[in-house]
Amino acid sequence: MVIGDYNARIGEEDARFTYHETTHRNGKFLLDLASERNLIITNTMFQKKKGKLWTFVSPGGNKYQLDYILVRKKWRNSLLNSEAYSSFASVGSDRRIVSAKMRLSLRKSKTAARRRQYDWKLLSTDSNLQKQYTIKVRNRFQPLENISETTTEKYERLITAHTEATDKTVPVRKKVHRVRFSNDPRVNEARDKIKKAYEAKKRLADAYNQVEEEDLSSKLIEVETAHANSKHGQSWRLINDITSRLASRKGQLEGNTQKERVTNWYNHFKNLLGSPPDIDDEDKDIPAVLDELNIKTGPFEQEEYEKAKMALVEGKSSGKDGIPPEVLKRCDIDDIILGFCNHALSEGETPEQWSILNIVPIPKSGDLSQAGNYRGISLSSIVAKTFNRMILNRIRPELDERLRNNQNGFRVDKNCHLSNVGETSRIFGTRLAEHQAEVKKANGNKFPRSERRTSEMEQIKSAISDHVTRANHVIDWEESKIRGREHNKRSREDKGTTGCKSAVKNIVNEQDNYQEEDCWLSTDVNTEDYTATAGVDYTPLLDDPVYFTPDATDATVSLNIIDDADVDPGESLVVYIAIQVNGEVYHGSFTYITIIDND
Repeated sequence: MVIGDYNARIGEEDARFTYHETTHRNGKFLLDLASERNLIITNTMFQKKKGKLWTFVSPGGNKYQLDYILVRKKWRNSLLNSEAYSSFASVGSDRRIVSAKMRLSLRKSKTAARRRQYDWKLLSTDSNLQKQYTIKVRNRFQPLENISETTTEKYERLITAHTEATDKTVPVRKKVHRVRFSNDPRVNEARDKIKKAYEAKKRLADAYNQVEEEDLSSKLIEVETAHANSKHGQSWRLINDITSRLASRKGQLEGNTQKERVTNWYNHFKNLLGSPPDIDDEDKDIPAVLDELNIKTGPFEQEEYEKAKMALVEGKSSGKDGIPPEVLKRCDIDDIILGFCNHALSEGETPEQWSILNIVPIPKSGDLSQAGNYRGISLSSIVAKTFNRMILNRIRPELDERLRNNQNGFRVDKNCHLSNVGETSRIFGTRLAEHQAEVKKANGNKFPRSERRTSEMEQIKSAISDHVTRANHVIDWEESKIRGREHNKRSREDKGTTGCKSAVKNIVNEQDNYQEEDCWLSTDVNTEDYTATAGVDYTPLLDDPVYFTPDATDATVSLNIIDDADVDPGESLVVYIAIQVNGEVYHGSFTYITIIDND
């Protein structure tokens, strides 16, 4: 029960029996408080004369109803009367007493019936139950057909038939009773220890209370001292700290009233999901990007429906229509579902139940008073998903042939069976340095300092080894190769970095196992014209080998420049270096060389 002077006027549009005709600003706040806290305003519930409603008289003689008694709705039946009467008139008071008469009435609270949980798993395994359900649905759905009804009305009849058939045929899921562990001897022993430690626990609680009281007393002294020294800001900060007045409620969206919070939810998801496109001319033809696509446009056939049903996963939640995937997969109502799908395909009219979704906000992390810290989920109709799956199965085979080969995302049976192993747009040295940094970081997080160096030496890392450890990434070893260069391209990309751990270590694949072996390293040097001309300005190099011993880190390549009598500006050529390890080409790199003067 809450009693007080709220300085609020409530009008006839918001309460049955009030003194005022309209509700002003404070009255709105009082109504919001009562709505959020599940309260009722007692002295507006009983029909009284105007003389028993007003509670305050102003110096000018105007009368107002400003004082109220609020009680919880659960005690509504215990309330017998509530009115205002003059008790201070003899002392010249401007207030009247507001009283409420109550008699305790204990009644059992009415709770909403819980939604029955049906055993759909039993339906998926019991053939007799499937036949009974099918017969009930057909007997309830087909005799009521009406030619003039809309698709939405027809689908509503299907939902009704499904509900009635489910109540009559599908059993309710049995409750699983958990095993009581309270009788276990170990639990009893622990319980005895807790009883013996009760006094210690009580002393602990008393100690906490004493510390809190001392802290509160010290803060009150600080408030008094700050107030005496005119430090009002410090006083209010201490008061807010003591009372937690400014702390926001956990798990409640910001908003002063329930209506404001609903509006905030609406605006958040509207901005998140976007608005419908603004189309000036809806009948304007859109030119086709691809012509002559052999996509079927006729009614769906039974084979297409069977293929779409195979993609359904039993045990998933149903949409707002309440039809689970078990009904579509196990019960013989294919002609009914196909009728709705073919009508939607040919006429473009879908049931409204397919489009209505309830968005449920799920909290993430952070301040839960902000709508951005929630994500919304919604469950769509299983029948609508089946309809969409049949459309996808028609267009996917035609479009897959016209998509780029390197477009693997969201495509069936597309992985990394590539002819070029590795990562593009990476030169060997840069990729190797990045690789070593990644390995060092991973080892630093995984191993203690004493084992880190050993793990770095034992763990063989390369672009391939990283590549094959990724989920759904497979390398076709029979077709893999390294493309050293691409002709007629000034800007060339590194097409593969299978690489070595060092200059004298090689990674080879033997039955999908990586091993180390000693190896020698060599390079093949080739040249190509850019602005200079081979045979005129220089002598070309064609697969000229340069060898490195295991201890060598550099080598010299000789390029012969041809003198002529012409005065030419600086001319350039490209030198390609293909790195080999034990005769296997692992990497191609290049550089530009400029001939300053050859006259």
